[in-house]
Amino acid sequence: MAEVVLKNVYKTYGENVNVVKDFNLEVKEKEFIVFVGPSGCGKSTTLRMIAGLEEISDGELYLQDEFANFLEPKERNLAFVFQSYALYPTMSVYENIAFSLRVRKVNKDEVDKRVREVAEMLGLTAVLPNRPKDLSGGQKQRVAIGNAIIRNPKLLLMDEPLSNLDAKLRTQMRVELAKIHEKLQNTIIYVTHDQIEAMTLGTRIVVMKDGIIQQVDSPKKLYQNPINRFVASFIGSPSMNFMDGRIQINGDHMYFDVLTKSRFDEKSKFLLPNKVKRALEDRFIRGNEAILGIRPEKFSYKQKSENDQYIDVWVHARELLGSDIYAYFEFQGKQMIASVPADTEVEVDSHVRLYIDLTDACVFDKETEENYMYIDSREEKRA
Repeated sequence: MAEVVLKNVYKTYGENVNVVKDFNLEVKEKEFIVFVGPSGCGKSTTLRMIAGLEEISDGELYLQDEFANFLEPKERNLAFVFQSYALYPTMSVYENIAFSLRVRKVNKDEVDKRVREVAEMLGLTAVLPNRPKDLSGGQKQRVAIGNAIIRNPKLLLMDEPLSNLDAKLRTQMRVELAKIHEKLQNTIIYVTHDQIEAMTLGTRIVVMKDGIIQQVDSPKKLYQNPINRFVASFIGSPSMNFMDGRIQINGDHMYFDVLTKSRFDEKSKFLLPNKVKRALEDRFIRGNEAILGIRPEKFSYKQKSENDQYIDVWVHARELLGSDIYAYFEFQGKQMIASVPADTEVEVDSHVRLYIDLTDACVFDKETEENYMYIDSREEKRA
């Protein structure tokens, strides 16, 4: 049974400002759904419409098969975790967690039992007497989560709950949130602009841009099978590299003819693997310009075979990140990144030959930016 259904939902301010456009989504019970996209894409507005904190301008919302457009927030059997923690400064941690139960006049002994269960789950038992001013950022966020989950809501909504934490705490809290979801088995809809949070937490991810859903899929499929250039660039860290060129056919072979110095150079051609060739044969218009997408980890300093494709570039910067090195270089007037093992000898201000694995490359239409390689998972199932 679907826990949340949004049908053709719009949010409009004034006469012409459409923040969310034709939003359609079914969220199943026990899913961990993540809305991700750049600031201003409408993800938080959509979450607030589900919560009843924003009115729906047009379309339909169903919560557990009940039409919910006009239900008050308190009637929706959900809890909301805000970015700003929203704790009562004059109350103790215990009182903050217990607040929602006390408002509902739950028995005192039952309140005490549930507060202590939640505190133990979140590692807050030792700080129950403390006030928010005495807590770290991570502890404050856990108190806010405790206040939300103590009522065992069927639906938990979270609006960028980790954005105020430092990098180490964010990593810790991601693990805690995954544990909470595994233990409680409730439905979570989570908003973030951080694609790493989206990839590590979500069972499915909703990628949004300009109020419109671009793609809904599992983290793995979003990374391997993006529907367009925007999704390909937004999902993955570092971001995908893009090269301009066009598709050419010579006999049985298919090539990506690279655009260099504002012209197509006969010496700069990549022979496309059979996997890419098969996907492109029925989808592209021959001779038209296209965009080749290459993940940073698909570059290598080592040649694996005589037929390896390569480019000669100048490395102008590098970053060592433990097991990997990010080598920054310029190609076609754009900065690109190669991710190589940390034991690779990468020198700044050096000219190098980078070999490219094109097996899993993406090819995008120059005009629409749609991915020719995209395979609709529904088509896969039917096949």
